[in-house]
Amino acid sequence: MMNKIKGFSGGNIVKQMICRAVAVLVFILLNWQPVIALDEVTFKALVEKDKIKFGEKIQYLIIVNFGTNTMPPAITPPSFLQFNVLAENERVQEVGEGAERYKIMKKIWLLEPAETGRLSIASGIITYQDPTSNLLKNGKTDVVFVEVEPTTESEVAKQKKTAAADKGNTLNAQGRGLPVALILFAVVAGLGGTAVWLLGSRKPAPPQINHENKALLALNEAIAFAEADDLDKYYAGISRTLLDYLQEKFGVDAHVLSTVVLLEKLTAMKIPKSNLEGLEEFFKVADKAKFAGFVPDEDKMIELHGIVKDFIEAGRKIKIKPPKVQKQREDEDEA
Repeated sequence: MMNKIKGFSGGNIVKQMICRAVAVLVFILLNWQPVIALDEVTFKALVEKDKIKFGEKIQYLIIVNFGTNTMPPAITPPSFLQFNVLAENERVQEVGEGAERYKIMKKIWLLEPAETGRLSIASGIITYQDPTSNLLKNGKTDVVFVEVEPTTESEVAKQKKTAAADKGNTLNAQGRGLPVALILFAVVAGLGGTAVWLLGSRKPAPPQINHENKALLALNEAIAFAEADDLDKYYAGISRTLLDYLQEKFGVDAHVLSTVVLLEKLTAMKIPKSNLEGLEEFFKVADKAKFAGFVPDEDKMIELHGIVKDFIEAGRKIKIKPPKVQKQREDEDEA
């Protein structure tokens, strides 16, 4: 009987140890999480204030959250057509612990409004590595709006008062220097008459058109179709913007020329090859759209938008003769 009791007691101890081990194992399995990267890339754009006064500076931010095991995303900023860019900065930091650890990229621009009213900052383009497929993808931030108010009446009155005081000081100074001014006036009048006689037949130079600003504005306006998920009109807006820019800036009839002829003409104008490589990709898609009714998907559309934007921005450094003057000189050379 004693042996049975001892055996029974020992068996209970073993069972208890097994039950505890199983409980610990179940607890570990239920609570264990692998240390993995963030399984989704998120991003947003914002301004520190949505209402400012004219002359006041404002910060615009693009924030991207991504996993520690993925490559850092690339941020293509909007063109800031209605603002002056004073400075920009970028920083990346890691936050969280264990499975919750991820990285935050912040890119910040210090802006000053160039006009008053309801100004818009177009979408920024985010190129990132998808954690699930490891493929590169493109996304865009939301359009951000800023209300820029004119200065108050008291500030305007103060500016007028200062201007009036400066004008008064100038008139006083002119009164004291009147005899000298009369002598100088006689000399300048004589020289001025000669200058008018020499330059009278010359016409004033026509104002220069900033083709890049005009094209970038049209490109930003096309984004409204993307936000409405109307990819057909979005693509048409991007394509029309590029073709109009090529015609107005470089004097080539891009709307009717074939891709091969168009690229040959642009190459002959000594446009850097690096600027034309992206256009070749764009025109491949354009030919498919023209002859096969192909409509690019959203990711491809964002890529095409970036190609056109980069080409236009690079165009600021390209100086060529105006088309009419260039043609006139070619005709003179042939004669």
